Amino acid sequence: MKLFFRIVIFCCFININTNAQIVLDSSIAVKDFTVDMLGQCYAIRGSEIIKLDATRNIISTYSKKDLGNPSTLDARDPLRLLVFYRDFGMIRILDNQLAEQSQLDLRQLGFTDVRLIAGNDDQSIWIYDRSNAQLSKLDVRLQKSLLTVNIRQFLGKAIFPRKLEVSRSWIVLQNDKELILLDQYGTYARTIPLNYSPTLFQLDGHQLLTGNGDTVEITDLNLFDSTKKIDMMLPFEAQKAVLFKDKIWYLKDDKLFLPKD
Repeated sequence: MKLFFRIVIFCCFININTNAQIVLDSSIAVKDFTVDMLGQCYAIRGSEIIKLDATRNIISTYSKKDLGNPSTLDARDPLRLLVFYRDFGMIRILDNQLAEQSQLDLRQLGFTDVRLIAGNDDQSIWIYDRSNAQLSKLDVRLQKSLLTVNIRQFLGKAIFPRKLEVSRSWIVLQNDKELILLDQYGTYARTIPLNYSPTLFQLDGHQLLTGNGDTVEITDLNLFDSTKKIDMMLPFEAQKAVLFKDKIWYLKDDKLFLPKD
């Protein structure tokens, strides 16, 4: 993934032609998607997970309807896909061929209203429980560790985070038009205000990429006041965007748009 951000810097002065896209042919709306570090795309289509390779061919599918439709996907580890079923507090772990490996019941671990999850490349998982505004870490054995942070306590206000990104160095919560930063130990670092609610929200190590429409920014989280604008445009009114190398995937009107070659 470090190569990814070097490529992003190289492309700082390139305007991506977002009209040069194809739409995933589907009669069922796509709810969420993600792209792993190998450029493979995973999408939620109804109760089904589909995997597309770099040439946009569907190469694997997974469907299990007992928990309804998945809520979100996480593919930070390209060999381990996390499929989150928010209404049931369940995470299913699939391999890179979409074969189910295990299942994690968050309610059995004492969590009552998990809203967000984020996997890390050390095989830990961070989760945000809305019921007590706590951010907690599950260790490599998928057991609840002692590392739990009460977000409301140190911020002194209620928050309603929409997205969560983690790396081995940083934890970032996107709360409307602000980013809440914590270090790898859950210690609050600072809050970065934004002028927009990001549709592009990606973290690699200490590099954070955010954007919406004609505003795309890269921030070095190890440095204060290090946010720089990139001369790049994202699709307006997109629900979500993901950048990989010089190509962009995005979700708009519940349709998944994939880059052309």
